Amino acid sequence: MLPMHFYFGRKGEPVSREKAYALFEDPTLRIVGKTRVGQARVSTVHLVVKHPCYTCELAEGFCSEALFETMIFGGPLSERQWRYHTLAEAVRGHAEAVKLAESLLAKKRP
Repeated sequence: MLPMHFYFGRKGEPVSREKAYALFEDPTLRIVGKTRVGQARVSTVHLVVKHPCYTCELAEGFCSEALFETMIFGGPLSERQWRYHTLAEAVRGHAEAVKLAESLLAKKRP
């Protein structure tokens, strides 16, 4: 069994395994943002478990304990991802990823 401090809520607070399972199962608690841009889908989620992040392009420097992730599925940026420490960073990062996807879509239009 993993220690309680292995799981974290949306504010970064430690949560029990039972609470973590509820967070995983409830999309209203897990999904931070979901936006379709042309053929692409920008998704930002709460990871519940801290993840390493080696390429924080929308965050400053190296982050070792990311709790949120934005990923783009489909289109020229497919599988591009960014990770964040806080919910506020994740909300901003989602908006930036959407703008990036929209700008690439606009460049392809005649």
